Amino acid sequence: MRVSICFRHHGIVRRLAVVTESRDGVYACHMTMNGFECHSSYHTDGTRHLKANGKVVGDKVSGQPISSLQGVAQIIHSTVSLAHPSVEDQPAYKGDQRTETVVMLHDHLLENKQQRFALDVWLFDAASEAAFYDSVCGIETTGLARILDVTFSLAHFSGHMVGISLRAQDPWSGGAAPSDISGFSLPRA
Repeated sequence: MRVSICFRHHGIVRRLAVVTESRDGVYACHMTMNGFECHSSYHTDGTRHLKANGKVVGDKVSGQPISSLQGVAQIIHSTVSLAHPSVEDQPAYKGDQRTETVVMLHDHLLENKQQRFALDVWLFDAASEAAFYDSVCGIETTGLARILDVTFSLAHFSGHMVGISLRAQDPWSGGAAPSDISGFSLPRA
């Protein structure tokens, strides 16, 4: 499984985030405001960590191994900004031979040059799919528009899924920015 979330900026398709799976775990990478690669991972043995520019940031955290995970575990919650000049430095996305799904954000979302997105990636067992929809997709946040709530089955971890949520400042309301989200959590698996 490999999903790219992309946007068009000055006529060039660029990648906002990519969520991918390997035999070693699930990885969520996103563009940062200072131009370096940032990713959060949930490894097969349950180890989770955040890396920026190839270096672990903070402590590694132990959790349930993916094969025995029951419930919903958050892989990452991050604010991704299009306001920083480093957007111009992001390479054009021309496809790669591994991405299975590309989600293109509507150009209207990018009309606000200060746009920020709240990106959340979740890992859960298939039996918890309804709980994911009820909890994560049902979150109401003032001034934020629900842009994307999507799930994908994992190939290497049978019976497990990934959910991706993307919220943005509501382009029609001028409401709060994604960094102002509160109550955006689930019990940790």
